[in-house]
Parts: sequence; C-alpha cells; structure tokens
Amino acid sequence: MSVPCRLLPLWGFHSSILRRSLSVTPVLAKKMKGPLKVAKIKSKVPLIKIWKNITVKEISEMTKHPMNHVVEGLLYIPEGNKYENETDELTHKDAIELLKILGYRGEIGPAPMSVVSKRLQEDKYRDAERRPPAKPETLRPRRPVVTVMGHVDHGKTTLLDTLRKSRIVDQEFGGITQHIGAFSVPVQMCAHGAITFLDTPGHAAFRAMRARGANVTDMVVLVVAADDGVMEQTVESIRFANHAEVPILVAVNKMDKPSANLERVKMGLLGYGIQSDDSGGDVQFVSISALKGDGIDKLLEAIVLQAEILNIKASFEGFSEGFILESSTDQHRGKIATVLVNRGIMKKGSHIVAGTSWCKVRLIFDEWGKPVQEIEPGCAAQITGWKTIPNAGDLVLEVENEKRAKEVVDVRHKKDRTAKLAEDSKVIEARAAEHKAKHREVLEAKWAAGYRYAKINREVPKVEVENKPTLRIIIKGDTDGSVEALLNVLDTYDKHNECQLNIVEHGVGPVSKSDVKLAQTFDGIVYAMHVGVLPEVSQYVAKDVKIKEYKRTSGINEASQR
Repeated sequence: MSVPCRLLPLWGFHSSILRRSLSVTPVLAKKMKGPLKVAKIKSKVPLIKIWKNITVKEISEMTKHPMNHVVEGLLYIPEGNKYENETDELTHKDAIELLKILGYRGEIGPAPMSVVSKRLQEDKYRDAERRPPAKPETLRPRRPVVTVMGHVDHGKTTLLDTLRKSRIVDQEFGGITQHIGAFSVPVQMCAHGAITFLDTPGHAAFRAMRARGANVTDMVVLVVAADDGVMEQTVESIRFANHAEVPILVAVNKMDKPSANLERVKMGLLGYGIQSDDSGGDVQFVSISALKGDGIDKLLEAIVLQAEILNIKASFEGFSEGFILESSTDQHRGKIATVLVNRGIMKKGSHIVAGTSWCKVRLIFDEWGKPVQEIEPGCAAQITGWKTIPNAGDLVLEVENEKRAKEVVDVRHKKDRTAKLAEDSKVIEARAAEHKAKHREVLEAKWAAGYRYAKINREVPKVEVENKPTLRIIIKGDTDGSVEALLNVLDTYDKHNECQLNIVEHGVGPVSKSDVKLAQTFDGIVYAMHVGVLPEVSQYVAKDVKIKEYKRTSGINEASQR
C-alpha cells in the first residue's frame, strides 16, 4: 500500500497518535491514560515553628544564631529598634520578617509546653510575693478586724450606725448597704484602743463581696434578727466564715420586739454547728437591740474577749501588706481604693502593687474623709494615686520604687498572657487532632470506594444567621464590687432561646461619651448603677440612646428578668 506524499510526515513522526485515533475508542483511551501525579517540591529553606508572643531570645535559641546576629537582623525590620531587650515579645509579622532575614521560613503554631513552663519559672523570681512570717519577738498588738454579716434587713448597718454614732443607714439607697464600708470605733478596753469594723452587704447579689470580707477579717459578728431567725444569707455567712476559718460571735438583734424568740435562734443555728457557750459550745451569743442601743457594751466586751483569745498581733516593720476592699473612680480624686493593711505601715509616697495595678501613694483618707499620713496594721483607709483601678480582693504589696512596681506589673501581665497561651495551645492541639481524625475518615472512605487521586472540593461552610432578638447592654457602676455583683446577677439570665443577652462593656465610673458612642454603635442600652451621667453626654443621649439609672441592684435584677 502506497502512502500519499502529503501524509508521509504525519506517518513518520506521529504514527502513534494516528494509530490511536484510528483504532482506539475515546473510552478505552481514557482507561489507558495513567493517573496524573503531582510531585511535591520541598522548599530548601528550613522551617521554624513560632508561637504567639515569642521573644527575641527564643528566636535566637530556635535558629541557633548568636544574639548579636538576631539583634542585627531586627535593624532591617520597620520599627525593629523598639525591641531593646532579649525578653521583648515579637509580633507575628515581625517574627516572620526576622526569620526571613535570618534565612528561615516561619510557621505559626502552639507554643511548646516546655517554653510555657520555662516562662512561668522565670517570672516567678521577678514577681513580688508576701514576706516570710515575722519573728514572734517583733510582733506588737494591733486592732482586731471584725466583719459584720447576716441576712438582709436583720440590722447589720443599724448596729454599725449605733457604734459609729452616725446615720450611715440613711446614706444607703433603700437601707441596703451597696458596698463594703470600713471604719474604726474607739474602745478603751481594747489593747490597741480601737476596733476596725467591716460592713459587708447583705443583699443576695453581693455574696462575692461578703465572701471577700470574711477572708480579710479576724472574726465575724453574725447578726440574726430574733423575730426572723435563721435565713438564707445567714447560712451563707456561716459558710463563708467557716471557709475563712475565723471564729463567729452571734449578735441576736431586735430583742425589743414582742415576737423575739432567742431559743428559736439558738436551735436554728445549732443545725449549722453554731452552739452557744451557755449550752456547752464555744460561740458567744449576745442579745442586743441595735435601734435602741441595748447590749452594745456587752457585744464590745465579747469582741475584746475573743481578740484576747486570738492574741491578735502584727509586724509594724518593713514593707506594708494588705488587701483591696473596694475600688472606684472619683471625679475629684481620680482612681481610689480602700485598702486594709495587715502588716507594716503604709505611708504617703510608698510604691505599692495590687494585681496588675500599681500606685504611688499620693493621698490617704480615713473613713471621715480626713487626710492622714499613714495606715497601721488593722486599719483601713482610702488611697489615691493608682494608675489603673485595682480589683477588689487583690493582695497589696509594697515594693522598693517605681521601677520595681512597673517590673512586677509587667511580669504579671506576661504571666497572664503565658497562662492564656498555654490554654490556647491546648485548644489548638485538640482542634487540630479532631480535624486530622475527620480528614482521615474522609480519606479512608474515598480509598475504600476506589478513589486515589480524586479532587477534594472545599466548600465554604454556610453561616447560619439567627433571627433571635438580641439585647446589648453597657454596665457602669460606682465601685468594682458593685459591677461584679451586677455581672453575677446577669449571669442568672436563662432566656437566651427567646432573646440573646450580650454585655458589650462594663466598667467603673459615670457614664461617659465613649459609653454612649458604644451604645450607638451596637444599638445597646446603658445601665448605670449608683452613678450619674457626665454633662457633655447630654447631647448624645438625645440620639436614640437609652440610659437607665438605678440606685439599687433590685432594679437591675427586675430589668434582667423582663
């Protein structure tokens, strides 16, 4: 058979294609075609895994480069000169850029647990801690600290009002104490000449503050109304006192009422392990009438007797220590905190730290608002000069100077971030393991069906949009403890299936312009507890921003139920 000349090139050079096109069907040709294999080309640039808040020193250790090389590499990064110390933490972007300059690729992932534990160990020695117990021969008698507890409206504040001889009951809205009040009462029979009383709230919303009061006190005076007997918050107060391991004195109030029943009170408390001393127990019971002043002297004698049994002493030397009872913002004095000192003498000009806040003591005020020069152990006073508002319940420690105070606060911030880093690492690892297991199941199912190189279609998950109504609120309170109590009340909200509750922001102080703008942005409502509204905010209030002011937490509680 002769082949035409015009087909000779095709026949000679592409005979295989011609034969396939003439004798092979398309289906058979597809079967004969081998699978497409994509070769993975590995990068020759070494990979270094980094994590959040990685330090300059850790980059040097991971890359095995000398520290001076790493510092030199920072000079080629925009604003790299801000990293002055080897313990400075790098941002993700700067860490990746630094690795590129050093000849590496960076990949962000969870921090190794060895790094987390090492950071915690290093920060431990830079943090401020309480001093070891003082030698017994250096201790001196101090004022006893007595916390008054009990059920709401059983007469706690009236009792303190009688002791203080002032109308503090009238200063509290609704007759309910809103936050801890601390003051001293002169008592001649006491070794130090006075007793410091803490008035903790009896309202149900303030159980956290009441627990905090029990943890900083020497003894608890449990006020029980003779006509009501043992109530819910009476039991809570007993539990808090037992948890703090402090002795209890029972003041049976309202004994002047015809319906008073002392024996019923004793029997009710006996069920919770409170047995009177006249019936074989070790708890003193004192019958009083706080309104008329009956039995107050006997109550003070019982407190002094209990203080002598406890042999209350403290060291007046060295750096001071104490606790934050309450914190707030004053328009004239700025950030202010009530501090109870239990060791050393806190003076003006001292540098103190509490949690992640620090302060150079500028002014000290007693419970009457009069300036004083120092606070002795067993005394409480208000202190100004805080850079940020400390949290109620924080331990207060005096340090050498401002540099040391800033270092301690910086260490504590890093410690919080490290703890968060460890928590995030566990979550990331758990999610990665879960994703890997699911991916493995998908692959095994495809392999069982005969697929080897099938293309995986990645679908973007559909976001379900909920049509439920949402209430967005901003909480402002007069003190840190009050805001904490409001948040606890809102935690009891259980109607999320009908209406979502979203707390956009919460803080201490009057309603400011930023709060109103935040409410405008999120279409929210501002709830103000025991605080006012700044004058410059009035022009923003008219722009459909609701501000609801309350003088008692019961109003907030009712609003959260609606």
